[in-house]
Parts: sequence; structure tokens; C-alpha cells
Amino acid sequence: MRHESPHGLPRALGLWSCVAVGVGSTIGSGIFRSPSGIAKTVSSPWLMILVWVFAGVIALCASLVTAELASAYPHSGGPYNYIREAFGRLAAFLFGWMKLLILSATGMAGIAIVCAEYTLRAIGQYHSDGNNPSVRYLASAALAFLGFTNYVGLKWSSLVQNITTVLKVGGLMLVVTLALVLALPHAEGHFTASPADGFRLGAFGIAIISAQWAYSGSDNIGAVAGEVGDPKKHIAKSIWFAMLIIIAVYVLANVAYLAVLSPAQMAKSPLVAADIAEYSMGRAGLVFIAATVAVSTFGALNGGLLIHPRTFYAMARDGMFFPAFGRAHPKFETPHLAVAFVTIASITLVNIGDFEGLTGLNIIGNMPFAILAVLSLFVLRIKGDQYQPTYRVPLFPLIPIIALLLTIWLFITAARDETAQKSVWIGLGMMALGAIVYIVFGLNQKRRTV
Repeated sequence: MRHESPHGLPRALGLWSCVAVGVGSTIGSGIFRSPSGIAKTVSSPWLMILVWVFAGVIALCASLVTAELASAYPHSGGPYNYIREAFGRLAAFLFGWMKLLILSATGMAGIAIVCAEYTLRAIGQYHSDGNNPSVRYLASAALAFLGFTNYVGLKWSSLVQNITTVLKVGGLMLVVTLALVLALPHAEGHFTASPADGFRLGAFGIAIISAQWAYSGSDNIGAVAGEVGDPKKHIAKSIWFAMLIIIAVYVLANVAYLAVLSPAQMAKSPLVAADIAEYSMGRAGLVFIAATVAVSTFGALNGGLLIHPRTFYAMARDGMFFPAFGRAHPKFETPHLAVAFVTIASITLVNIGDFEGLTGLNIIGNMPFAILAVLSLFVLRIKGDQYQPTYRVPLFPLIPIIALLLTIWLFITAARDETAQKSVWIGLGMMALGAIVYIVFGLNQKRRTV
């Protein structure tokens, strides 16, 4: 028997579907695109690996905070709910506002571009000069198709998520294993540099920000909590499983990359996974890994369309977005208008933006709300009896403090970096505009019935 959420969406996701959402919406474009940029920032192979471990620790700490908060508020919308309960409607509206205008569409568009690039690489039609309109056409088509499957039902979108997650992890680990077996015994020269060689704290922080793109989405299970069959039992467990899988895959993948390519070679290889596959298995390997990456990013796009519309659905039910967005489709039982909105916005950005600009704005724009989400844990615990989670963060308050301080450090690092300052100011400007909209339209009213 299927249970219904009090928010109108069916609770149809089991444990392994939740794990697939976490892994599938996280392992997407970052592990295949970000290593090149990180190699340009830090030249030591040991520092490069440490970047991925450090970023994973931040993501794990933040995800454990999400596990506790989602167990207390198992509703669609994720951080929107926690921020509203801790800091009020204005802060929650600003999160939704930024997700509406920047975070959702930039993330989806960036992933779609990588999906299209690797698909074209698999069939020999990719041009690294960036002058390839086929990338935008193919990325738009992928978004349109997945927008349709998410529109017509959670059953189909979760099926796509489960299949693509298995294929992406399996395919990537096959290539990683071959690269480690064939290249690692002969790669001594790639690992001779000292971990401290060329270390600069600011550069290390910027490299972690780049890696954060690959970990972006690691706490997305909380956003679909309203559709989890047994949220008290499944949310925390699925977050643990998903994060351990993600960190292990990322670290092993980077060791494999460095076994084949030196840091200098990686810096010149934007599609690094394709290059190591070609080394390991020849042309067939290149086609295989390019297809694997295409499947991986396709699954991440599907995960994004499972996640992002739920925020606007929650906002509409709370009286802070168009009421129609807070109604489930009478036949498909999906937040159909929100799905259509995110799909159209993402397709628009695919056709006017570029990968670096989109991902930089996404990560930096999300940082203030990642900080608020962690702070909400402390605020809500102070409320005592009003806050009743079924899962508690281990080693409290150490883990949330680690997540909080490291995220603040990364945001300050971005604000001081010339290449990232533009994204910081755009994000702050959009938040200021959102506050004006909130006040002018009187969105501090009580929750609507939709």
C-alpha cells in the first residue's frame, strides 16, 4: 500500500532509490570536468588528492547535518524547510529565490553541457575549441526528454535514476581499475612531488571550491524527503551509504587519473576521463568512458529534476510562490509546473552560458545558504521540545562546526579571489533584490491552502 505525504506527493521512494538519488544526482559532471581546473590551481599530485578528500569531508559533515534536519522535517523542499523553521520566512524565501533565479538552472545547464560534450566525444564529433553548436542542441534535447519523464511520474524518473546510477558507477570503476592496474606500477614519477610543493592556502581553497561542484548534490536526499516511504528509517541510512560511495569513487578516480597523466598533462585535459580510457583500452576505451560519462551526467540531470522542483513546490504551498506550483498533477502526482519551469530555465541557460561561468555562480551562490542550513541545526536544537528529529548528528557539535567553519572559509576565499568575485557580487545582489521583492509583495503571510 502506498502512503501519501501530507504535502500531496506520494511516498514512493525506498532505501536504494534514495541512495540512487544521492549518488546519481552528485556523481555527474564534476569528477570528469573539475580535475583539469584543479590541476591548474595546485600542481602537487598529493595536494590534488587531498583537495578531493578535504572537499569530501566538508560534504559529509554537511550531509550528516541534513540527515538530522530531514528526519525532523521529512517534507519536500529540503533546506527551504529547515531555514524557514530556524530563521523565518524571509530567509527561506531568499533561499527559494536564489534557487529560482540562479542555483537550479545554472547547475542543470552546466551538467547538460558536459553530458553533450562527452556524447559528442563518443561519436567523434567533439571540438575542444568550444565552437560547437551541437553541444547546446544536444544538451537542450536531454533536458527536454528528462523534463518530460519527471513530469509524467516519479516511477519513471526513479527508474531512470536507478539504472543510470548503476551504469555510471560501474563504468567509471571499470576504467579506474584498468588504469590503476596498467599505469600505476609505471607512474612513480607522477607522485614524486612533496605534498607541500607549491602549497598556497588561497589556491588550495579555490581548488576545493572547484571540487565542491563535484560534491554538489550530496545532501539532495533531504529535498525529496516528502516522497520517501519511511523517512525516519531511510533518510540517514541512505545519506551515509551515498556519501561513502561518492568519496571512495572520487578519490580512486583521481588516483587513476594521476597514474596515467601528470598534473601538467591533466591541466591541459578538460575531458580527462576520456584520455585515461583511451590510454587503458585504446579507441574502444575512449568510446566506452565517453558513453559512461554521458550516462553519468544524464542521470545527474534526472536527479536534478527530481530535486529542484520540490523547492518551488514547497514555496508555493507556503504562500511564497504562484499557488498553482503547489499542486500535484491530478493524474501523474508530480509537481508538474515546477518541473516544467526548471526544465525551461535550464534549457535557456544552456544556450546563453558557458560551463565555467555557470558552475562558479552555482557553487558560490549556494554557500550562504549552506551556512544557514548548518546554523539552523543549532537554532532548532535550542528550541527543545519543538524540534524532534529521529536521527542525531554524531559527535555534536564537532561535525556541524567543521562544516560551518570550512564553508565560511571557502566563501571568504572566493570573495577575495579576482576570478570568483564577480559570482560573489552577483549572488549578493540577487539576494538583495529578493529581499525587496519579499517586502514589496508582502510575502510574510501565513501558509496558503493549495
